[in-house]
Amino acid sequence: MFKNLRQGQLLYILHKEGKLHHEVATIISVDNLRAKSPMPGMIPYVQQEMLVDIKAKVGGDNLTLPAVPADLIITDYKPNNGEKLVLSCDLATFNSEINSIMLQSKQEIARTDYNNSVIEECEKMLVVLNPEFAREKDRENEMVNMRNEMSELKDTNEKLMSMMKELLDKQSNNKSKTT
Repeated sequence: MFKNLRQGQLLYILHKEGKLHHEVATIISVDNLRAKSPMPGMIPYVQQEMLVDIKAKVGGDNLTLPAVPADLIITDYKPNNGEKLVLSCDLATFNSEINSIMLQSKQEIARTDYNNSVIEECEKMLVVLNPEFAREKDRENEMVNMRNEMSELKDTNEKLMSMMKELLDKQSNNKSKTT
């Protein structure tokens, strides 16, 4: 539990914003054990969530994590900068969290082919059911074909220009040799 961490122990931090990465911090102190502020209308004598403030060192930087749930070993944590973190004081639990994220991503990748086929089938149905969608799809296909043709023409034109330049250079060289 976070409240039981002592100086020198490790804190595992998973950054979920941007590029997924982790850090291992060394605890400096765990202070200020307190009850979370009660919400209006809460029933008295119900055990409230306890919080602690954690100070740790990551590399050469000091890190302050206020209001971490004291009685957990892993928690989703949002610091004031809005970043999404996972904090854990237990390596096995931290590894389990990473495995869970990896499994979720693998499942999403596996569904890519299915989702692509769903999109394709939905477009086919819309073409049949909605003449305006069909016309829009035809225009879209025509534009793609025209772009491809323009690209081919551009490539052909560049090749012709290169060949013309070579021919003119040869003729120029031949004239200078004869004179």
